Amino acid sequence: MIISLWRMGGDRHLSVYTVHEEPNPVADRLDRAERLAFLRDGFSLPAALWTPFWMASRQLWIPLAVYAVVVATVGLALHLGGASPTQIGVAIAAVHLIVGYESYQLERWSYEQRGFTLAGTVAGKNKIECERRFFETWLHRQPVISAPTKAVNGQPANGTLAASAGKMANAASRRWRLFRPRTA
Repeated sequence: MIISLWRMGGDRHLSVYTVHEEPNPVADRLDRAERLAFLRDGFSLPAALWTPFWMASRQLWIPLAVYAVVVATVGLALHLGGASPTQIGVAIAAVHLIVGYESYQLERWSYEQRGFTLAGTVAGKNKIECERRFFETWLHRQPVISAPTKAVNGQPANGTLAASAGKMANAASRRWRLFRPRTA
C-alpha cells in the first residue's frame, strides 16, 4: 500500500502484484501457470465508486456484510446526531475511499480464506511485464511432467511432442495419397 501511495524513485508507472496459487494445484506446470491469480496492490477506483457491487462481483460476502453494517451505523449515528444529508454523504464517501485503498487487502484475504497460497511478489510497469518477470523465474523451478508411457521399439511415447509430430506427418501423407492427382 505504501508503495502505491509514494512511488519509488522517478518511475511513475510502477505496479506491484502478488501472485496466488490455488489450494490443490495440478501437476503440470503450464496448467498451474494458467490458474495463478495476479492481484495488483494499490487503489482501486471501481472498488471506491461502486463498493457494494464490486464486493459482490468478487464474492466478498463477509466484507460486504461488514460494509453494510458500517455504512448503516455511520449514517444512523450521524442522522441521530443532527448531521445534514451532505455530511452523511461525505462520511459514506470516506468509507468508500477506505475500501478503494484497502481493496487489495480484501481480495488477498478472500484468497487466503479459500486456501490459496502466496506464490510470489513481482513489480513492473504493467501486468503483462509483471507476468513475464514472474514466469521467467517461476517456470524453471517447477517440475516438468514426464510422459506416462515409455517409448517402445524406437517409437516416441504417446503424449510427447515427437509422437504428436509423427502422427501429424502420417496424417499428412495419408491425405496426400487420398487427394493426389490421378495418373493414368
